Amino acid sequence: MSEHTQTLFELPTDSDDILLRQFTTEDLQDAKNLFETNKDDFVRGGVWSAYDVLEKNLNDPAHDQNAVKQLGIWQGNELVGFITSAKEDESIDEVEIGYGVDAGKTKKGIASTALRALTKYEIGQGNDVIAEVDYSNKASEHVLEKAGYQLEMNGRNGRMLYRKLSMTEENLMRRLQNLM
Repeated sequence: MSEHTQTLFELPTDSDDILLRQFTTEDLQDAKNLFETNKDDFVRGGVWSAYDVLEKNLNDPAHDQNAVKQLGIWQGNELVGFITSAKEDESIDEVEIGYGVDAGKTKKGIASTALRALTKYEIGQGNDVIAEVDYSNKASEHVLEKAGYQLEMNGRNGRMLYRKLSMTEENLMRRLQNLM
């Protein structure tokens, strides 16, 4: 990881050795290696295209970091995964989270740690957080449930939708108004 002169979005976690940090163009080779090494797992998890989106967004000066956050999961100076949040519709207080961790680093709490940190941040911004998971991805189901997500529905095409609600007063009032 090289030194950066620009201000980067960083998100501490509840672990001393895990940090979430905005990707930079200097990180592209590390990110490409991570995605290529874990291609089969990331394709199965539905997140392989995240590298293409990352590369496109880093090379686009008009990219809105607030609409799509693409963060590396760093353990010390090593890139061990990624986590993203995307707001599809500005009129809805909801973001979708996706993540992937190097196969050699799974079952060590890294995904759970990253998910808790980004979820806490997004809820603090007043957003509900959702994640779609393939029925066969039991490990990701476990990560989401461990982070307090609730299964909302079994979707089509072999996907399940999990949700973590923001309980801000504004979001609660909006929900009540929608019920009336």
